[in-house]
Amino acid sequence: MNCLAIAKRKWNCKSFRGPFVCLLSVIVYSMTTANFFTFGEYIPALKGSITNQETYLGLISSTAIALVCLVTPIATFLSNRIGSRKCLLLGTIISSTFLGLSGLYENFWSVYICFGIIFGTVACLMINPLYFVVNLYYPFNHPRHVLANSLLTCGYPLGTFILNPILEALISHFGWQKTFGIQGLILFLICFPSAMAIVEPHQLNDDEYTLISEEITVPLISEIGKKKELKKVTRIVVGTCWFMATALRSIGYTAPIVLLVCS
Repeated sequence: MNCLAIAKRKWNCKSFRGPFVCLLSVIVYSMTTANFFTFGEYIPALKGSITNQETYLGLISSTAIALVCLVTPIATFLSNRIGSRKCLLLGTIISSTFLGLSGLYENFWSVYICFGIIFGTVACLMINPLYFVVNLYYPFNHPRHVLANSLLTCGYPLGTFILNPILEALISHFGWQKTFGIQGLILFLICFPSAMAIVEPHQLNDDEYTLISEEITVPLISEIGKKKELKKVTRIVVGTCWFMATALRSIGYTAPIVLLVCS
């Protein structure tokens, strides 16, 4: 009984809860984003099976990546409305289902609708809430705020690095249609339990955790921001530069997916 009490105290320790939630967020983020950037493994198998046009195959993954960014405001609204964990669970169930159904029919429109449109849209519910949860445990005035968000962003290369060889082996042994089903099952088995374990601070029953601890804060520079604000023209120029940089980065991410497998 004493051992259980000690274990419970350790579990409720605020110094442990934050890194644990951050780790789970990295896992969900890695698995979700990897499904977009490993689509190139399917292109050699899909070519000649559902279409001979390489442009159409590239359209599937590019549509999914575009939608996962475009529906961010909707994901933000749902996350604020129903909570991050419920949003993650809903996104996991729908995303994994339609990812598995992408290989149900040997047809271009079946893959395009299930993976390119539905999976690409709903997967945002598995990505956007993670930033809110991590920032609740590591807010802007937390000394590890940058580290926590940087680890979350590492999911891009980490998940792709792990999933690429796995998909290549699965496609070689089972074919692309069954691999979609296995991939959807893997996504569900990893992300659903992780999402269940991700808890927001206000959902905790104990009083040990405070949202922003006075002991681990750093001075803010908000006073400077209140006195001076960027001009409207400057905001437009900076926003345009940010948009162009983001677009070029997306091209850099996705172009090799098509170019390398088709060369």
